[in-house]
Amino acid sequence: MRLVATTLLLLASCASPAPAPASCPVSDAPRPFLMGSTGVRLALGEDPLYAQDALPELDDIDVLVIHEDFLGVPWAELAAGEDPPGAWVDAIDVLVENARSSGKPVMLSTSLVNTGRTHLAHRASEVDGQLRIETGWSADCYDFSTADDADAMRRAYIAYLRYMVDRFEPRWLNHAPEINLFANCGAQPWGALVDTANQAYDAIKADHPDLVVFPSFQVEHLRALPNEACLDGEAKADCEARHREEIGGLKRDRFAVSVYPYSEWSHAGDVPDDHITGLVPDGERMLISETGWISEDIRAEGSLGCQTLVQTSPEEAYGWMTTVLETAESADAELLVWWSNRDLLEEGVSSSCPCDPDSGHCETIEAFRAAFGDDPDTAMFGEMVYKAYGTMGLRHADGSPKEPLASCWAATRERPR
Repeated sequence: MRLVATTLLLLASCASPAPAPASCPVSDAPRPFLMGSTGVRLALGEDPLYAQDALPELDDIDVLVIHEDFLGVPWAELAAGEDPPGAWVDAIDVLVENARSSGKPVMLSTSLVNTGRTHLAHRASEVDGQLRIETGWSADCYDFSTADDADAMRRAYIAYLRYMVDRFEPRWLNHAPEINLFANCGAQPWGALVDTANQAYDAIKADHPDLVVFPSFQVEHLRALPNEACLDGEAKADCEARHREEIGGLKRDRFAVSVYPYSEWSHAGDVPDDHITGLVPDGERMLISETGWISEDIRAEGSLGCQTLVQTSPEEAYGWMTTVLETAESADAELLVWWSNRDLLEEGVSSSCPCDPDSGHCETIEAFRAAFGDDPDTAMFGEMVYKAYGTMGLRHADGSPKEPLASCWAATRERPR
């Protein structure tokens, strides 16, 4: 069965995309930006759930992007000046081998704060020979200015960055993805985190002066779009101005952004033209470190039964792709990263409610629901989180091209550089 499945997957991934649709912004002029994606996949029943032990389709990318949010940091060992645990090193070895075998330059995203952006990055350890990943293990809104172990954690993080740069030899290093989300923790912990990120920047640049190093910023938060991004009674314009000021002191070689506007707009055509570019300070070059738009509805169950929480389609995702390609072109971006090369979820999983027992996802969906509490409506949010990044691929989960996205991406990749 494994051989048959692998054969079908290889055949699917070799299928050529259709000709670019007429609305695809393709020209004969040289392409000013590089294009990248990740090989992230769901590893159901494993820890961590999100794995990057598979490569994306190499013909789709100029740059291999590795988001090391998921394997965590061996905080204890590195703080003590010890070697990282063997099980963690083994997992990193797989990613390093993928990077080397790809023949592509690497953009490496590492972890300072966890995927929820309120605690220190996941803690990696070895228990009975197995890799263990703990999230939320540190104090919420960890404060490097008051925590008893702050010096040790700062030391550990810089040691982690040095280890990762030495192993992966990246061309770009995002040493603090979406760091601005931590600013919700308040001025004191935020200021201390900025100081730590800047010390890490200085340490890595001293070792590797030619390496392009930067944190990335979440655009919708900078734009003060989520309600929780602003203080009570704070006007949106004042909130956005405060967010811009908060990131002003972060050392960086590029102005790197993550942008997921489907969380705020139902239609890609409604996103303002300057949604990204209006944030870039004069004299800084833009880099889109991650973006995407889901292509299948999200349905989840709450107190009122099954509800459609996000309504979308491949055509809406394509609308955002054409917008972001035009943005990268007009702004002379250095790199554009489409978050996932393949969908994490098979077709129908995101829009199914209640969960189809034959899908293989029901147990994991229930775990996400339970993690958000017993109330049906908070549990519904947990289900939405599980599905929120599930259908952002250039390709379907089986590797076949997702149209019209795949053909436009491929046509853009074929432009001369």
